[in-house]
Amino acid sequence: MRMKEKGEWIRESYEVIDAFPFVQGVLYYTAYRQKNEAVSEGEPVRTRFVHALDARAFHGESGRDFEKLLMRDEDAFFPVQEVFIEDGVLYQVYRKLEGTLLAHYLYHTLPLPLDRAMWILRRITGHLLRLYDQDQFTMVHPQNVLLAPGGAVRFIYGGPVGLLPKGGLHPQPSADGQRREDTYDAFTVGALAYTMFTGNSPTAFSLTPAPIRQFREDVPEELEDWIMRTLSFNPEQRPTIEEMARFFHKVTAKIEGESEGLFGWERMLL
Repeated sequence: MRMKEKGEWIRESYEVIDAFPFVQGVLYYTAYRQKNEAVSEGEPVRTRFVHALDARAFHGESGRDFEKLLMRDEDAFFPVQEVFIEDGVLYQVYRKLEGTLLAHYLYHTLPLPLDRAMWILRRITGHLLRLYDQDQFTMVHPQNVLLAPGGAVRFIYGGPVGLLPKGGLHPQPSADGQRREDTYDAFTVGALAYTMFTGNSPTAFSLTPAPIRQFREDVPEELEDWIMRTLSFNPEQRPTIEEMARFFHKVTAKIEGESEGLFGWERMLL
């Protein structure tokens, strides 16, 4: 799939302003207007983010399966307003994005204070559990997480299991597939946690991640142990997302009890 350049059009309705390689496919930042529409100088430009994916990776059909992408869980995902295929590319147009990409936020703030990191981890694992129950999936990656107003955390890419690819996987709604999903997500959640706590990738210096407390001592030893287990090369040694969600809740409750008004930061995030 060729990445479009600035000035090119998608469906004669979205003019490309910028393009970014994404966790899966390409994310375009576009001006939302008709190709033949006259634009007055100084007139505000409506913008939309548009996700592009090689249509051969889409395991579905137009119509009913497009409707499934439009009906994603809006507590976990940022809403999609339009889905279509053009020139062999599947496009998903998002409603006006409000918030900050986690990747951008981390670039300016790493490493995160313990309370902020735990807030994000709790929201992510909670969303994953709900998505499992709905046979939906996502990818845990800083590019794919949006910090929305009011402290909400939402994903951009993902949807019904079986329609879209997930890295090198193509999730399937089965018990065995669920376990593979769980261990895959556990690793990516652990990698994100490690980065938020240390400011480094788990494999920045070697294939074996250095202990988190080597970088900072305010991370409890038990929390460090859990994060390091999620990064195990043996998937069977990783905790499940359900176990992680319960543990993160326990850690957060303890921290919150020790610091009055600890989580007021999220109201000032954006």
